[in-house]
Amino acid sequence: MIITAKLRIYYLLVLFVDFFVISFWIDYLYGMIAGISAAILSGGNNLRNGGRPKCFETIDGMRVIDHQLAVLQLLFSDIVFVSREGNLLEHTEGVREVSDVFPGQGPLAGIHAALIHVENHAVFVVAADMPFLEKVVIEDLYAEFKRSGAKIFLPYLRSGFEPLHAFYSTDIVGQVEECIAGGRSPRIISVLKKVSYSVKYFDAPVPSFRNINAFLGNV
Repeated sequence: MIITAKLRIYYLLVLFVDFFVISFWIDYLYGMIAGISAAILSGGNNLRNGGRPKCFETIDGMRVIDHQLAVLQLLFSDIVFVSREGNLLEHTEGVREVSDVFPGQGPLAGIHAALIHVENHAVFVVAADMPFLEKVVIEDLYAEFKRSGAKIFLPYLRSGFEPLHAFYSTDIVGQVEECIAGGRSPRIISVLKKVSYSVKYFDAPVPSFRNINAFLGNV
């Protein structure tokens, strides 16, 4: 009986390991980033947009979120959409919607929700109002994130840090919660004082970092 029980445990472990090995190679063969999730943050009240989430605005006949998913689904097999309500998405395949644990606490709360809901050890976080994501930019950021060993890897533009187009390790959940507990709507960069981070500098404008604000008058 003991031998039979051990064999069962052995076979279960083999199946478990094989599942992750197979998943890794499937991602590799299709050019995806294995072991990393993606998260789209819907944002707050969108008061400047009449309360309508910017990700549902259209550009060239497509919703912003569909523009984003067209790129993200080439790279990530696990994608979550973070909203305060948890029920904004309709007729959108290939993405799970999750809600903030700390609603009303700003973008950092959205990052927190992403960190605890994704299936992998790290997540690429992007704001829902960035319709012009570029696959090669995300791949380059990931390559440097992997080499850096940092817990957070983010672009640094002429205007400063861009924390809503960045990679985050799920190991930093505790530090994020500390920042949220420290005050109302804490700034995302407050976490940088608590964990290791690295940056990639961008001197020239990059479409991947542009948001939809400049186009709202035309959509």
